[in-house]
Amino acid sequence: MKAAFCIFILAIQGFATGGGAEHLTEIFIYASWEYPARPWVPISCDGTLVAKVKAGRFFAIIVGPGKHMLTQNDGIPLVVIAHPGQPMFVHLGQEVSDEPSGKVVLPVLQAVAPEEARKEIIHLVYVDSDKLYSSAVSRQDPTQPSPPRLKQRGGPSD
Repeated sequence: MKAAFCIFILAIQGFATGGGAEHLTEIFIYASWEYPARPWVPISCDGTLVAKVKAGRFFAIIVGPGKHMLTQNDGIPLVVIAHPGQPMFVHLGQEVSDEPSGKVVLPVLQAVAPEEARKEIIHLVYVDSDKLYSSAVSRQDPTQPSPPRLKQRGGPSD
């Protein structure tokens, strides 16, 4: 009985808060054309491989509110705090440091202001579907409007 009551309360909370897409956040991850030419870089969110990106490409992860850790294999990770309905932008760049043994180049994920990121993303291409590994990643470019649909003649409204 107690378990059924708890489930009932959780269901009511989900209904009251909507539990829908308005409580999700899109995180756009991109590598500008200036990123050094190299193979696809795997990107993980909260420990799960979500997609791969390379120079001139981007993708969008759809996540719930709260903290999320974005990582790539051998680079510097980034912790982001997603707020419902507020898109976030993360740039894949690199950090170069001079070590006594020589230069060390590490990939780094950096949060970017939406105004700046939008200026860059319009010149990039959405990643190919074979580079998407998680259902949390949009399969289509969310920045593109849906294609126009022509009205058919002879339909019920004619």
